[in-house]
Parts: sequence; C-alpha cells; structure tokens
Amino acid sequence: MKFQRQWIAVFIGFLCAAVVTDETKAASYQMNIKSVPEAGNKCVSTPDGQFVEGMRVFIWDCNAPLAQTLSYDDQTQQLKFGAHCVEALGQGNPRDAVGVGTCNGSAAQRWSMVPVKDNYQIIGPGNLCLNISNGVTANGTPLELAACVANSAVELWAMYQASNAAAAASSPVQTSSSVQNIFQRHELIGTFAEDCTKDPSDSNQYIVHRIIDANHVERDQMKSRSVRSYAAFVDNADEVTANDVGMTMLVTESANAQMKDWRMRLVTRIDGNRIRLMESGPLTGPYAGQKNIIAGKTTNGGAETHWLKKCQ
Repeated sequence: MKFQRQWIAVFIGFLCAAVVTDETKAASYQMNIKSVPEAGNKCVSTPDGQFVEGMRVFIWDCNAPLAQTLSYDDQTQQLKFGAHCVEALGQGNPRDAVGVGTCNGSAAQRWSMVPVKDNYQIIGPGNLCLNISNGVTANGTPLELAACVANSAVELWAMYQASNAAAAASSPVQTSSSVQNIFQRHELIGTFAEDCTKDPSDSNQYIVHRIIDANHVERDQMKSRSVRSYAAFVDNADEVTANDVGMTMLVTESANAQMKDWRMRLVTRIDGNRIRLMESGPLTGPYAGQKNIIAGKTTNGGAETHWLKKCQ
C-alpha cells in the first residue's frame, strides 16, 4: 500500500517488516484516510467515545477530536476504528450508508484498496466504491456506496501514516461562547426522551446530543434504537434568554430525503432536566425562512411540542 510521499521514507521500513518476515502473515496498517484536494482534503471520521452500533462514518477536518485513525488488515480486508469495523449498512447497493459495527467477518465489512495513480479507490460490497454522499465536501457529510467511476474526486482517497497525519491541521480553539460550552452550561449533552423507559419511536421522540469538538455537537433524532429520523451537526449556538438556547445545524441525513443538507434554526427551552422545542425553521432549501414551529406550537394545526426529559 502506497502512502503519501512526505512519509514514505519513514514508513517503508515498517511495511517491509510486515511482509518480509513471514510471507503468510497479513500486513496491518495504521493510517488516516483523506479525501483528495479536489474533494476537500477531509479525513474519514466517526464520533469518538462511546460506541453505538450503526454510527455513521463521515468526512471532517483532519486532526479534529474525532476518531480518525483507522487500521487495515490486507488479509481479512477489515477496516477498523479501534475494535469496530467499517461496514456497509445495507445489502451492497448504491446509496447504502456506511457506518461502524461489531466485527463479524461478513462481506459487508470487507474493503479492497485499489491503486489509482498516487491515490486509491476503496471498494466494498457489491464492487461499489466508498463515496462522499452527493459530492458535498463540507464537514459532516456522510459516506456511502456508489458505482465506481474513473477519476471521480469524491471516490479517491490518500493514505497517511497515522502518527504524522495529525500534524496536518491544528485543533480548534475553545472559547467561552463555543457550542460545546453553551451545551454543557445548560446540560444539553446526553439523551432526552418523552418516556425514557420505552424505546424510541415516532410517538416517543428521542433526541441525542454528542460533543464532536469545541464548535460542533452532533444532534440525532431517533426512530428506534438504531434508526435515525435525522442526523445533524450543530455548528452555532447562542443563549437567546436565560432558559432558551438557539442553535443552527446542518442536516446530514434524514428519513425525509428532501431535508438532507438543509440548514435549520432551532430554539430549545430548558427547564431543569427537561427540554422543549419552541421554534424551528429551515434556513436553506425550498422552505427557507418559513417556520414550522413558533412559540412551542406547530404552524400547521397548532399542536404543542412535548417536553423531553433527560435520560442520561
């Protein structure tokens, strides 16, 4: 496997040791996988910390406090974040999502690194390529399977030795008004539900907030324990009042395909360990500027939003 030229001299000894000492021994690599410059120079990433089955794999600025170091075994063809395998979340069809799961040796977890000049296509189930969804190269864009296309920038990846790739970018500076600080100050990190004793469903809404870095929080609305109504990244937050927090977010995946890639503005009210959505509306898309929730009521019918209690 070829690594980017600036580290190849350092890494060549490691590669030779892996393959020369025993011809039957698999070579294993620790690396960061980065999109080519035409696709944003972003690292393949997933949220760090507590593992959740089916958690999506996405692109993000390199050296963010995310899980960005992967291992690859060229015999099992498993690509891993720590002990968890990158897998296709489907039957190996185009547009199948890519996430992480418990390693089980299945075809959904086998990936081939195919050289394309100085880069690679990463080919998975159904002989489909690892692809940046819809060609959107912004932070948080999820990865998926797509038909392999020659010289398609969103299917080309560079491999970097993990210990050196982290030096490619600097960490974000945390400030007192960062998204992380505002969420922590109002105890918004964690899981909130109408009824924490029951599984999430369309009639029992669950909202999950996870810290990504100082300026980004992941927000998921769950339809079940493993299926999201939507996933989004909050990249701006403000304290509207002492008890109301405003947030702007980018929807990265949605059960309603029309909402994907929308930017949304929400205002959440906090009352002790409870939260309630008071205002909501898209900032982009065909309904930009129209609010679907005002003063805690839907604009279509006037139904009141529900209080959600903190579960953990």
